[in-house]
Amino acid sequence: MAKTLLITNDDGIEAPGIWSLVNSLTPHFNIIVSAPSTDFSGASSSVSIRKTVVTRQIDPSPYITKEPKHKLTAYASEGTPGDSCIIGIECIQENSEIDLVVSGINKGANVGSDTIVSGTVGAAIQGYVRNIPSIAVSIASIEEPIFETAATFTSKVCREFLSDPTAPHILLNINVPSLPITDILGTQITRLGGRSWAESIETNHSDGETSYYFTRDQKLFENAHPGTDLFAIDNKYISITPITPDLSLTSGAIIDFSQKLIDSSSINRT
Repeated sequence: MAKTLLITNDDGIEAPGIWSLVNSLTPHFNIIVSAPSTDFSGASSSVSIRKTVVTRQIDPSPYITKEPKHKLTAYASEGTPGDSCIIGIECIQENSEIDLVVSGINKGANVGSDTIVSGTVGAAIQGYVRNIPSIAVSIASIEEPIFETAATFTSKVCREFLSDPTAPHILLNINVPSLPITDILGTQITRLGGRSWAESIETNHSDGETSYYFTRDQKLFENAHPGTDLFAIDNKYISITPITPDLSLTSGAIIDFSQKLIDSSSINRT
């Protein structure tokens, strides 16, 4: 019996990246697509608390390049990537078995500390914290990205993962150079680098108000050292970064200093 995958993203239900991924997976798996109706880049893991999230089933046939071998359904939600993932798991599937969540393929890399704001990674985290192994996939280009390489690689990763009965509960962040697969030099297991992009902010003043428009178009990659995701994709390697939503630090020095702060600022009780 075919395994079941939940596919989501943050670029929106009509984004070519998600359908390139779906087309690479339909020969092997049952697919549920649950994605935002529109682009929600930068939404991280946010959810629409106390807001109604309208969801509709859509016809996936205009996006499919060949007849699926297994079940394929698709839904678009008027909410965040996190909403879409949660709705797919807890409402559409009603907590029946989903074997793997895959978020992507995102247009543009999600590397370094910028993964904190990534809606692609954020959606995968919502699967992971619900005890479903999850993968976020991004292509390292915004202009004319080559999705096929990332789709082919991700399909192989999913098949390998789900064929291994000893596979652990994981959260992976995969970034793929926007190159033909023949130009990829290999794959590296990496750690997160530092800031990868800086914001350009356009400021406008009108009627006593100030508006700001953010774009991320200043490449930093200042911490693109060997072993980091930044270095890997900048040198034609696919980066696979095992990550965790656990934001706590375990550094002894930092813990010791934190205890010192507590000791020096505690309220004396008599």
